[in-house]
Amino acid sequence: MEVGQQSVSQQSGSQSAVGSRESGSRRGREETRLSPALSEKASDSLTWQQSLVGIKYFCLSKLKFVCLLKMTTELPQIQKFNGDNFHLWKFQMKIILEAKDLLSITDGSEVKPEIEDIAKFSNWKKKDAKSKMLITTALEFKYLQQIELKSETKKYLLQQRFFEYKMNPNDNIATHISKVETLAQQMKDLGEPISDVALITKIICSLPDKYKNFITAWDSVSSEEKTLENLTARLLKEESLQDHIGILQEILNQIMP
Repeated sequence: MEVGQQSVSQQSGSQSAVGSRESGSRRGREETRLSPALSEKASDSLTWQQSLVGIKYFCLSKLKFVCLLKMTTELPQIQKFNGDNFHLWKFQMKIILEAKDLLSITDGSEVKPEIEDIAKFSNWKKKDAKSKMLITTALEFKYLQQIELKSETKKYLLQQRFFEYKMNPNDNIATHISKVETLAQQMKDLGEPISDVALITKIICSLPDKYKNFITAWDSVSSEEKTLENLTARLLKEESLQDHIGILQEILNQIMP
């Protein structure tokens, strides 16, 4: 009886093992059948993402083209200046610039702001670029070349003025320094910036002979202290001292003729 029960148990275990193997085989076959489908879905997803990227770049390119086309169509259609009827051409350009709110840039009434004021400086630069675009597109090439040559000549003349400048005997130190700084700023606007070292050197070398002792003393100052602010303060102090000495000298001359 016990032997029979053991035989039945063994048969049940064998059937269970066989069932498990068959179940595993079926899952394996199902996974094998599903794998190509999953791969196909992944491939479709990747293709769809690539398509989205392509559509994105296409839209951006289209948008750039539309913006460029809009800028081109917004340009006024006027006859380019060819050397004749300058007054009529000037009148047309004035009307166009005024309509574009750019006339204040070209006539100089809107002064270039300091670079520290980022918003105003950026707005001025944009308006300045638009003004140049309108004017240059309304000129024939031969006149553009003349403008370029005049710009180079202006730059050369300004450099000559800067390097040959000497302090006016009727000017005080504050006026003298202001004039040198103005020349330096004008050169910077023409694309020829002057370094602080060159600016300080120019201020000192253009002083009159009565500042010889000051120049000798300045040479002994350390390089860290040779700043424009320090030079200005020392020169103003030296100027005040020389003024007092001059007044005392006049008094002594009156007392002791």
